[in-house]
Amino acid sequence: MNAARQRVENKPRPDRGFSFARRLEETTPTVWVVGVFLGALYVVAIVILNSQPQFVDERSHFAQAIMFFRGDWRRLPELATIPGYHAFLALLMHVLGTSALGAVRIVHACCSLAAIVGFFALRRRLWPGTETVATAQFISLPLMTVLLFIIYTDVPAIALLLWAVWAAVSGRTIISALLLCLLVLVRQHEVLWAVLLAWIACPVTSLPELRRNWRTHFMAVIPFTAPVALFLAYWWWNGSISLWHTDAHPDLKIHGGNVFVAILATGLLLPLQVLKGVGQFLRAAYVRPWLLIAPLVVFAAFWFGFHSNHPFNGQFFSEYLRHFTPTRIAAGLVITATVCALCRVKIRPDGAAAPLAALSIVFLAASWLIEPRYFLVPLSLWLAMREHDEPWIEWATWALWLALAVLMVWAVVTLGLIL
Repeated sequence: MNAARQRVENKPRPDRGFSFARRLEETTPTVWVVGVFLGALYVVAIVILNSQPQFVDERSHFAQAIMFFRGDWRRLPELATIPGYHAFLALLMHVLGTSALGAVRIVHACCSLAAIVGFFALRRRLWPGTETVATAQFISLPLMTVLLFIIYTDVPAIALLLWAVWAAVSGRTIISALLLCLLVLVRQHEVLWAVLLAWIACPVTSLPELRRNWRTHFMAVIPFTAPVALFLAYWWWNGSISLWHTDAHPDLKIHGGNVFVAILATGLLLPLQVLKGVGQFLRAAYVRPWLLIAPLVVFAAFWFGFHSNHPFNGQFFSEYLRHFTPTRIAAGLVITATVCALCRVKIRPDGAAAPLAALSIVFLAASWLIEPRYFLVPLSLWLAMREHDEPWIEWATWALWLALAVLMVWAVVTLGLIL
């Protein structure tokens, strides 16, 4: 009996697909250095920003969470999103026994780690071997840096979406749909991404293939009707997509401002990739001159299609991008170069480029108010799905973003600037 037990105890344990010890052994020194460095900066950012007073919309988000914590289930009239994340924060306040702003910000910063891990997991699934530098870029994304540490709903929503995409790519469609239902309870208008998730879960390669396998496609898409139905029920009940009934967020009206500014921001954040891509585009246009029509169309679309007439838009958008000719021309050139350069970037899963681009345009155009925060959702998905350039270009991009992220934190602390 003892001999048999000893043989069983000495028998190697079966590999269940994940071994923490093995992961540690496989971790390269580069990953350790980058991880420890960014982890230290993450803690420093928490300490620095915790000393600051509440920012703009954070006042409403924190106040709503405090009301729920105290058992007051009324909603603040200025809140535009379903307060699901606020209820979650109130629950964590009860568990921790505190409602101090600093403590809630630390809880939010810990929740933000779910977005970082979700991005890493998705990138590792789609482009294995590039997840370290890609995640370092994601953490250092200047538009998102401050939002990791203050109480806004943008980063928690991105976390849910990234994990939903990961689940769809992994074939876990029910989990993906459930995560999207939770997303509706945090930022309801992001239900639009159900279309992308349904396509990833069951891509359509051709109409004949769709006719042959329509039952398979139908069964794969069914789970994603749940978040859509939840959103439609909310919309019917509330009477508008925005929880706050206001003309600042009208339903079903298309505006091009966010689309063009998002492309402009992407081009400015990826200068090396854009320069290299423009060279490739020009070489292709030398062989096929008709391609030169594309930059003319893009520049004309910006010149005649960009408007900034929302009453809350800042001076930069309304004056410098619309009425000041030098900056308007410069912005048009950057937007044109970015589109021509980055439209050739390979996207995974295969065939996802077209639906991702179309949904990104619709998602951004649906918002009248121009807000850099709105760019984060499609940009995060694109960064997770895109093919990387040469390693030195990607590491240089991370260095640039890290410097800009530090500058952004400095601007928030010293100037009170927040995007």
